[in-house]
Amino acid sequence: MAYRFRDLGYQPARDRLRALPAAGLTPARLRLVMIGLTAGLAVAALAGWAMLFVNQIQGGWLGADFHLYQSFGAQAIATGRPYTPDPNAPELSGQYRYPPPALYLFVAFQFIPWPLWWAVPLSVTGWVVWWWRPAPWFWTAALAALCFSGAFVTLGTGNTDIWVLAALALATRWPAVSWLLVAKPSALPFTLPALLHRGWWLGAALAALASLPLLPLWLDWLRMLPLYHGAQGPLWLYGLVNWPVFALPWLARLSSTRTAPVAVTRAP
Repeated sequence: MAYRFRDLGYQPARDRLRALPAAGLTPARLRLVMIGLTAGLAVAALAGWAMLFVNQIQGGWLGADFHLYQSFGAQAIATGRPYTPDPNAPELSGQYRYPPPALYLFVAFQFIPWPLWWAVPLSVTGWVVWWWRPAPWFWTAALAALCFSGAFVTLGTGNTDIWVLAALALATRWPAVSWLLVAKPSALPFTLPALLHRGWWLGAALAALASLPLLPLWLDWLRMLPLYHGAQGPLWLYGLVNWPVFALPWLARLSSTRTAPVAVTRAP
């Protein structure tokens, strides 16, 4: 037997919106609430960033992750075998535990100026979000995600999550790019919206080709995987704290105010 949403007590979104004025929430009042909430979150975000920035400078953590990645790249160039974990170190602190494709990025930044480590992913993310022209409420959600995640720490230390965010942003337009996230398994669930697009399968083929030269390293990584259990849990859950931020590119697409181009045809 088929059920309708109304039979299950579900109220469509348009009906709930129509009921807002009757509840005293007129569009003008709702707009004021959103403006106040956005302003409060913006102040909290700026204050949190300033505090963490000072703490990172005092603690010597500013750019710490980026310098660690540079050491991974240097080790890969020098030895060709980045996976050398010490079984006596239960959290494998400071040892390479990324899947092999991440080495393409780490080795490249042995030769690329360090400011581009931040400039490239932040510019790409900003450009894609701007291209989608998200609705005003998106910015409220974005500020909330920044306040209730590890985004500020990630930005200050130069964690790879800034590159993950850029790849996810590109994947909202070109699904094939989502396969760049094979270098960070914890972000792979955010590629699922692209799964139904044929570009996703093209990306899968390109990722397989790029992984062929790294096949021996994949075997090393799989062999060492049981040891990679750090303070944040299994490797698959590493970076869970930034999942609210990872959702933002898809949220920007979902809230897009762009209109589809109208085809212009010549009269016969």
